[in-house]
Amino acid sequence: MTERPLKAGLFGIGLEAYWPQFKGLETRLRGYVDTVEEKLARPLRRGR
Repeated sequence: MTERPLKAGLFGIGLEAYWPQFKGLETRLRGYVDTVEEKLARPLRRGR
């Protein structure tokens, strides 16, 4: 089997209507996406 680089996309969504109702919601949601992005950017560790 030939190894090929993995290509993946990431996006996050949130309904803007809720942001004023819940203080910090937009920031928290963006933080979640940033965290996942950082984890996806890490090199793959073999043996897992």
